[in-house]
Amino acid sequence: MTQADETAAALAQARQRLTRSRQALLEQMRNCSTASAQTQRAANEGAQGGLWRGLMQAWQNHPAALLVQALAPVLRQHTRQHPWQVLAISGLLGGAVVLLRPWRLLPLGALLMSAARAVPLSQLLSAWLHQGGPTGSEHEQKQEFQRDQKRDQKRDQKRDYGGDKGSQRPH
Repeated sequence: MTQADETAAALAQARQRLTRSRQALLEQMRNCSTASAQTQRAANEGAQGGLWRGLMQAWQNHPAALLVQALAPVLRQHTRQHPWQVLAISGLLGGAVVLLRPWRLLPLGALLMSAARAVPLSQLLSAWLHQGGPTGSEHEQKQEFQRDQKRDQKRDQKRDYGGDKGSQRPH
C-alpha cells in the first residue's frame, strides 16, 4: 500500500467520523428541542386545561351562575340602549370597592373557608392532576419530526463528500 493510498484511506475515515458526529449532533439538537417543547406544552396544558375545566365546572355548579344566566339578557339589552350609563355605574362600583375594601371587614380565614365551601376543591384538584393522553397536535409534531429525520437522512446520503474523487464538502 502506498503512502497516497494510506492518506486517502485516512481521509475517508476522517470524513466518515465527521459525518457521523454531525448526524449525532443534529439528532441531539432535535431531541432537546422536541423534549423542551413537549415539556413546556405539557406544563401549559396541565396548568390551563385541567384547572380551567375544573373552574368552569365549579362555576356551573355555583348558585350565582343561575342568577347571571337569568340577568344576562336584561343586562345585554340595557347595555345596548344605555352604554354610557352602564360604564358610569361600573366605574362607581369599582371605585366603591377600592375605597371601602370589603375584604378587610372579614378575617382572611373566614374568606378562605367560604371560598373553600363554594368551590369543590377535590374536583378541581383531581381534574388538574388527571390530564388526558397525548393530544392530536403532539401526534402531528411527532410525525413531522420523523418526516424531517427521513428527509435529512436522504439528503445526507445523496451528498457525495468525495472520498476518492478528492472533492470537498459542497458549499
